[in-house]
Amino acid sequence: MTGWLDLPWADLPASVRVDVLGILAYRKPAIRIPLGDHTVAERVAAVITEVGWSHASDEEYLVAAPLPEVALHILDVDRRTEHHTLELGLLLGYPLCCARAAATAGEEDIDRLAARLGANCDRAGAPQLDPRDYPSGIALVSYIACSPRCPSALRDARAAIGCIDTAIPEVDMSTEPWRTWGQAARTLRTRTTGGAS
Repeated sequence: MTGWLDLPWADLPASVRVDVLGILAYRKPAIRIPLGDHTVAERVAAVITEVGWSHASDEEYLVAAPLPEVALHILDVDRRTEHHTLELGLLLGYPLCCARAAATAGEEDIDRLAARLGANCDRAGAPQLDPRDYPSGIALVSYIACSPRCPSALRDARAAIGCIDTAIPEVDMSTEPWRTWGQAARTLRTRTTGGAS
């Protein structure tokens, strides 16, 4: 686990914390990291290689996957001009039902789908799958669930909380990514209990 924790967190989008939590907690099969600053790509690639995964990149993303052909395939799928949301979602570890929901919405409406799911999570009193804090790294799953009660997504969210809770006694919660993951757990507990933690 420690290899992934060596990523240059300060130089990466906060959402990468959610993606890596997915690798550690529920065996997310691949991640796609936006490359706003290409100088960080070499450091990220070194960590990915150190953990035994492979990577591929283009001008927009660095993809990490266990096999080089999978990383390259994800980049190829993402570059397609025709609809590719379902295939990309499955390659990045979305449960089939969630990948289908994202594909139905379409890549151009993914933000609207996230907002709708967040509102549905509020109405259902089910904050575990709320995607609205994903950009700030405060989320438990790295995909937009098909519903607030999706069994597959809830299983992944429980695994993420379990990963965080198991590590709390053993790690320095003031360092990244643990600080953000701890915030995700506290936020969930606050939303679940209505403010009491």
